[in-house]
Amino acid sequence: MADHDVAVWWVCYDIHDPRRSAKILKRLKGVGIPLQYSLFEVRKSAQGMKILMDELAALAAEDDDLRAYRCSGPDAVVRLGRSLVPEGMWLPEGR
Repeated sequence: MADHDVAVWWVCYDIHDPRRSAKILKRLKGVGIPLQYSLFEVRKSAQGMKILMDELAALAAEDDDLRAYRCSGPDAVVRLGRSLVPEGMWLPEGR
């Protein structure tokens, strides 16, 4: 994937302090779709994800856990049960 190609990323977090957690949650709500508690789908380029993860790291502490996983495509996801997000919903780059 080139740095400018947009991809689907899953960003998840485990933040130990409620104040820091609220800040991380607010930032992720501004750029992604919440899939589950502390799991967001974000559509960004690799460069955009680096910027986002740097922003999140500045809000986090050393004992917090923040991760981003790039999904390789729609076939990489298997869903069971009712989804909170309507099928086919997506976010444009830069949201």
